[in-house]
Amino acid sequence: ADGLLKGVWGIIALQREIGSQLERFLKWSGSTTKTFNVGKYRRDAVMPERSGRSEFFDNHNPDSVAAREKMAMTALADAIRFLDEGGKFAIFDATNSTVARRQSIAEQVTRAS
Repeated sequence: ADGLLKGVWGIIALQREIGSQLERFLKWSGSTTKTFNVGKYRRDAVMPERSGRSEFFDNHNPDSVAAREKMAMTALADAIRFLDEGGKFAIFDATNSTVARRQSIAEQVTRAS
């Protein structure tokens, strides 16, 4: 891929604001830019009765952990594909709060570059 993938993580409201400001600026400057928000992937893939409940975010619930990881990796694959297809900036907007998740992201991006 001949582009830049920017991952954001941390305080959710702050990361959303930073990601949206960055996307607006890059688009304004003429760069092909797209945000890949894992929360949107979750809302699109999982019934609201399940995805909005605290049990869905319980790290002791293996089904939910697997579902969240699958959505994050799908969003990451879409971001990499966007760059491969000529996009210049992909913003990967996810909590990315665990070391394991960040390592997985780094490994996949390294393999794709």
